[in-house]
Amino acid sequence: MTNGRPHTATSVAVLSNFHVIISELFQALVLDGATGLQQARTLLDRHLSDGALKPSYQAQIAGASAADLATLIDLHRIALTYVTNKKGGDQIMAAEAEETRKRHLAAGLAFANLGTRLITGSVDQGEIQDVVDTAQRRPKPGEEFPPLDDALRSVIATSAVSHGVDVEELNSMFFAGLPSDVAEYIQASSRVGRSHVGFCVLIPTPQRRRDRYVVEVFDEFHRFLERMVQPAAIDRWAERAVERVLPSLFQAYMCGVIPSAELISRPLDEKAQVRPNEANSDITRGYHHDPIEFLRDIMTFIENAIGLDSNYAPDEHSADFYRNIIERRIRHLLELLSESGYRAGELSGFFKNQRDIMFKPMTSLRDVDEAGLIHLADKDQNKKKQDANAVKAVMDFICNGTAEMGDSAEEEV
Repeated sequence: MTNGRPHTATSVAVLSNFHVIISELFQALVLDGATGLQQARTLLDRHLSDGALKPSYQAQIAGASAADLATLIDLHRIALTYVTNKKGGDQIMAAEAEETRKRHLAAGLAFANLGTRLITGSVDQGEIQDVVDTAQRRPKPGEEFPPLDDALRSVIATSAVSHGVDVEELNSMFFAGLPSDVAEYIQASSRVGRSHVGFCVLIPTPQRRRDRYVVEVFDEFHRFLERMVQPAAIDRWAERAVERVLPSLFQAYMCGVIPSAELISRPLDEKAQVRPNEANSDITRGYHHDPIEFLRDIMTFIENAIGLDSNYAPDEHSADFYRNIIERRIRHLLELLSESGYRAGELSGFFKNQRDIMFKPMTSLRDVDEAGLIHLADKDQNKKKQDANAVKAVMDFICNGTAEMGDSAEEEV
């Protein structure tokens, strides 16, 4: 808790201290030679948590080179700060650099600049992509680390960061207040630790009862976090939903399960001969060799994947209905693959040539329906001729504009 201090001041204090730790370790590992390496090892070892793996961690730190440790520290260089509204983000951004400068001077560390970027609903997609590109910019193996003053060290964001910002270099996250929606809390926290070990720090807002309560029941709250997510307003057994995932499950079985099972079963000297099942002929050969067995195996996989045999499955009469859908669609896919036009190609090309989206694998959870296409009418509602350039400018603003998007001091986004 903030212990009587304003929430923004507490958040900035936590962030600035974090930046000082990163700077201290970087200076020791990159600039101070053998003495600095030993100093960094001592500092890291002193702050290891007690546990069964502590001796193993201590051994790894003791044997790691300065380059290895600096690379690990660099994975935490960027502090991603989640704010519940744009005003809070502006306040933290205005104070963070100055507070970080003061703490660096007090610690005897050089400081000239804190690279900070802001991601909110008012920032256009191009700028967000630039932040992502900057965050992903890292030195190649063998290259020297650039000065910290030239690097991105802080990203402050509202819920706009929750979708589409997938960067493995983001591994340190600070919540300046708890998001109002549990699903948003989970979604935002998944921005860090995607490929490496990451951490999240919650700095509760003291004037919010919910934040104070979560601190009191912190362990229980996070243990049952997923149970507090509101269920989606869709029926998992909707016929179209089942049909939509079938191409993805078909691809997963053909290109994942079959070659993986064969790779595991083969002797070591024969593993290199296993085919990846990417060619249509690999699939149709197995199908035509024993259609009944082949179809039964893939049906079993898909039924398990969608939960048709689980405790949440519909009654037996309804289960037969879905089995018929699966069999009909899978037979149709296999027959299409057997046609002369696809027989010599690859599965990726087959899916790419399908015009019906229901015959293509999903590429994301949003890929649930065919995209709409907006056509420009010749005349407006007053029967006047449309200005194509004006319409283009409006559409460009809608897609890439910089409107406030509802961020405010009181409205969480």
